[in-house]
Amino acid sequence: MGALDPAMAPASPTISRSPSPRGASLLASIRSRILAPALASALGASLSSGLLAGCAHADDGAARTYRADPEVAFVQANGLRFAYLAAGDPADPLILLMHGFPDTARAWDGLREELAKPGFYVVSPYMRGYAPSGAPSGTPSGAPSGAPSGAPSEDAYDAETLGRDVLGLIAAFGKEDADVVGHDWGAMSVYAAAALEPARIRRLVALVIPHPATLKVRLRDLYRARHFSALRRRRAPERFARDDYAGVDELYARWSPTWAVEASELEDVKNSFAAEGSLNAALGYYRDLELKAPPFLKVKTEVPSLVIAGLDDGTTPLDAFDDTSAFAAPTRLEKLPTGHFPHRERPDLVLPLLLEFLAPQG
Repeated sequence: MGALDPAMAPASPTISRSPSPRGASLLASIRSRILAPALASALGASLSSGLLAGCAHADDGAARTYRADPEVAFVQANGLRFAYLAAGDPADPLILLMHGFPDTARAWDGLREELAKPGFYVVSPYMRGYAPSGAPSGTPSGAPSGAPSGAPSEDAYDAETLGRDVLGLIAAFGKEDADVVGHDWGAMSVYAAAALEPARIRRLVALVIPHPATLKVRLRDLYRARHFSALRRRRAPERFARDDYAGVDELYARWSPTWAVEASELEDVKNSFAAEGSLNAALGYYRDLELKAPPFLKVKTEVPSLVIAGLDDGTTPLDAFDDTSAFAAPTRLEKLPTGHFPHRERPDLVLPLLLEFLAPQG
């Protein structure tokens, strides 16, 4: 995610030799003046047959009512009130499980208890803005119907803020450091945390997102990344929510084409988005995309890392994971027979990898 971010925009063709200063300037000009506008135009045009357009004619599905989850607890971190689910003894070493989009802390239900058994305190927070966590405006998402909207008055979902959420959560649970596992936007948050304060991250696991420093923008990935434009649009929350949040169903089907996802699997996602302001806040991550990754994210990751890719991922190109040069510490890449949601689709494959990689040290 990062800068239109990642592998999610077009790039110039690969050149086998270093260009001259004049050539480099020309390439930069082409990227900024031609390819970037072309990306926005092409992605916008694709909406007629893609995300949002398919549900634009449907009935407004806002009839769904948000239901509070009695199992969540709350903690204050980085200026927000975060909801979370936990397993294990709070005195044990901490593992944070950060979810992506469109998802919630419930994505880790099949893993949280098992990861705690070797002697960890395992916490899966609802990311900022996702009900029942708070939104940057300070108004908690998940306010009852009729209450002030939880939509942020000012978006604050940039990579550095997400990384500081992770670091803030570590401190909020009274720990000096933690193992961190992130999927999708959650992966961006743990990469950012490791870049900001590597001494506080013991080990890092990233699911379906390559290292931000090695992501390339490529024309051939334009269509599969069209959601990066669709989800930034002014009426995106309204359209995404129609027909009982059909946008959620569409993205899961597109991003994990070999997974026959059951409706019950997505109930918590839709329930979170049913809270006032929650869906708008979740789409704030896309509105805050930058054209270029911030410099701090381009540094090499100095902590041991495990990267998990899906062989059938409909949004992240598999070859985007081949370049591991941005990892300065030992790094392992695993490619699993899944789509974009390996931990949901095949927890039986993901759990052994996590248990081995995160085995208690000492």
